[in-house]
Amino acid sequence: MTIRRLFDFLHRIIIPLLLKTVILFIIVTWGTFTLMNVLPEKQIAHVEHTIDKSKGEEDSYLIWLGNVLKGDFGYSDYFKGFRIQSKLFGYFITTITLCVITLVISGIIGVLIGILVAQGRSEFLHHSTNKSYKVISSSLLYIIYFLSSFPAYILAYIIFFASQSQLNLFYPIISLVLGSSLTMDILRTTSVSFQEELNKPYIINALALGFGTNGLLPSPRQVSNHAFRNALVVILPVISSRLPMIISNAIIVEIVFELPGLSEPLLGGVINKDIHLVLAVVAVSVFFIQVSMLAIEFVSFALSPFKYRLE
Repeated sequence: MTIRRLFDFLHRIIIPLLLKTVILFIIVTWGTFTLMNVLPEKQIAHVEHTIDKSKGEEDSYLIWLGNVLKGDFGYSDYFKGFRIQSKLFGYFITTITLCVITLVISGIIGVLIGILVAQGRSEFLHHSTNKSYKVISSSLLYIIYFLSSFPAYILAYIIFFASQSQLNLFYPIISLVLGSSLTMDILRTTSVSFQEELNKPYIINALALGFGTNGLLPSPRQVSNHAFRNALVVILPVISSRLPMIISNAIIVEIVFELPGLSEPLLGGVINKDIHLVLAVVAVSVFFIQVSMLAIEFVSFALSPFKYRLE
């Protein structure tokens, strides 16, 4: 049965996701290619080797796409004539590090406060514990809600001018964690799904068998341990759907703090109409987002294989 469910999962979830990745990659890169060709040309040397003007847009795009499939993103004057793939990796690592750390911290904060909010509303806790949970969770909830109302770039500017700090990941991460809606979205989803799990029959049966109800962190012999695992299946798709937003916010925050991430070659490529460079940044961003979504689907399946029912 487990093997059948795995094949069903691959057939119904993974294969469509891979097809979606290919289609999305073509649509986004072709759209970017078209927009870049609409921009006024810069009278600089790189125009000659960035794109072959003797060919039509469709042919030029197909040539670029064929080269990308071979692992060649072309050349760029921004990288002083070097191949793009040989120089872009360092910028990519900075942006991805910023995004991954932001996702982890936002997830931890959102999940912990969400559990606290759910337990504060739970009818299973003792009255004194329930009351203290309500006070703490309500305070944290309003703080996160207030900070999440600021766009990430505005919070980044506030922190930047207050700290006057550059080339430091700490402040950009704080800007992304508190300034984006990701933490609040995870908090809300965790609170609702966790509270729903606490009200399900298997939790009531566990309580009858002597399982505990208190505790912020899920632990053995606590109903929260089982409720958290099932609630996590609902939380992961929220994180997956927010990946494009985190990437775009990270690029803007990098500009504010002058970090050497993807924002640097992207901005230079747009200003100088370096089509190959802009396409490379867009391509690696789309690839990272789709691979992350694929990984999240596998984690969700590992946590709850019965979520993917056989037809």
